[in-house]
Amino acid sequence: VIGAVSRQPSKGLAVKKPSAVTEYAVTTLSSRQPDDLPSAVSQPSAVPEKKYKLTARISHSLAMELKLFCTYHRIDVWQAMEAAVREYLGRQTAAVTHDDIDDDVKSDKANFIINLYHEFTGNDWKEPDWDAYKQIKTIPLEIVETGMLVASLRAPRPIRSFAYFVSEIQNPEHGKLKSTHEYITYLRMKLAAKREGK
Repeated sequence: VIGAVSRQPSKGLAVKKPSAVTEYAVTTLSSRQPDDLPSAVSQPSAVPEKKYKLTARISHSLAMELKLFCTYHRIDVWQAMEAAVREYLGRQTAAVTHDDIDDDVKSDKANFIINLYHEFTGNDWKEPDWDAYKQIKTIPLEIVETGMLVASLRAPRPIRSFAYFVSEIQNPEHGKLKSTHEYITYLRMKLAAKREGK
């Protein structure tokens, strides 16, 4: 397959063979539409994004592979590099985010708080709520519930996300209470009365 590949260099690629590491400067962004584009490489949109000049240093052997790949598939170097970066970043972000979320989903504490959130707001738990949860995940459940109740009582309008509760849950005054259980019972009675319009 390699023998059948055209030897014309891809646009925007400069190879300095004598060195062990080759520097590439993507300077030409072609508007040419490739005929046989690999699935991992997205084709340019109708309204192209603003492109930035990028200089990357890679090994000579990898440079040759990249050059042959781009020539064979008739794509520009910037397209291959952009697709590779997007895929790598996507995998890294997914690995970190979902690992953290999976651990939280399995915990009884997280499930208890999710149930409280649904009880106090009527909302379903959404993906962005995990970011707010991470800010209070080490706080004792009694204080979390106290903060959520206080915030619910003070809310002037319907609550849209768990992030609304974070600052009240983190209020250090709640940790000074001697009888949290009795206070929670009192707050629940007040919240019930508020909902009934009393």
